[in-house]
Amino acid sequence: PTSDAKFADSFIGKDFTDGMFGVYERKVKLVEDAVRTALAILTEGVVAAPIDGIAEVMEGENDNGTKYIRVLYAGPIRSAGGTEQALSVLVADYVRRAAGYEPYAARRDEVERYLEEILVYKQIANLQYMPPDDDIRFIVQRCPVCIDGEPTEKEEVERYRDLERVKTNRVRGGMALVLAEGVAQKARK
Repeated sequence: PTSDAKFADSFIGKDFTDGMFGVYERKVKLVEDAVRTALAILTEGVVAAPIDGIAEVMEGENDNGTKYIRVLYAGPIRSAGGTEQALSVLVADYVRRAAGYEPYAARRDEVERYLEEILVYKQIANLQYMPPDDDIRFIVQRCPVCIDGEPTEKEEVERYRDLERVKTNRVRGGMALVLAEGVAQKARK
């Protein structure tokens, strides 16, 4: 077997999708438990990220009616570190596919909202890495999991407000951290 096959055979997400931890009535709960468990293993259970850094995993609906996965990150995800943040998105994607969810299809205004929001977050909080604007757009347009978040800051976006699939106008710190310091910064790794 290839190294990818060996990885998949020993991957906790596969154990969840294979039913090793029971049968789930709700597929989205399976995805959430798998992501939290994988993050706990990656962080060796010594940080708050698996419990407090992931607020919730939810279903969303694409414009064509298909369901996708939204992972709502919160500020404590920072304690996981960038690599683990990025890997949590990969775990969510692996389990999403196995559970039968379609990829997230971002709308144009949502892509621009991510960009605006990360720029605002950088002004009010510390980001170790600020990706170029086009990298943010590229990631959001192609990421099969919706990197979402709870509102963690009192500041709000000005331009891309009141979007149907974004539940707040306030800045979502966990989302900014995972997208910028996780996925964008650790992409080469």
